[in-house]
Amino acid sequence: MRNVEGISSDPETDKSKVVAAIATDQKRSQGLLRQESRLSLPFAIRLPTAAAIGFLSGSSLGIGHGSKAAALRFRAENSHRLPTTPTGWYLYHKSKNYHTALGGVKEGARMGLRVSIWTAAFFTAENVFDKWRGEKDFLNTIGGGLAVAGGF
Repeated sequence: MRNVEGISSDPETDKSKVVAAIATDQKRSQGLLRQESRLSLPFAIRLPTAAAIGFLSGSSLGIGHGSKAAALRFRAENSHRLPTTPTGWYLYHKSKNYHTALGGVKEGARMGLRVSIWTAAFFTAENVFDKWRGEKDFLNTIGGGLAVAGGF
């Protein structure tokens, strides 16, 4: 069905053209967002990702350090009353392992949170410098790093 000017008045064709135009516009804006974002990720995705990676890294380091420190602390606190029987040694090591695991988890959570907060602060400071200067370059990264290091 054609009208006098030769323009299609079919509603299905018009609807498909609008959908195609919207899809093309979304692809173009997503491509532009990826090109203009650091790590090809927008800030709203980059910040929680970096904080999560920081938490995992910090907690893995904290678990190792905390469990070692807890084991040494337990040994020092109980060195004056070491067991003498096989059952006593079994219970000593069982208790030591419990304290070691608990100390590792506590220090892991503490260190993970600490590293996560500092990582989020760095990425936020970097984004603030990006917005303030109006461009994304290495100077903003240096400024964000120096700002967070100064706050530390």
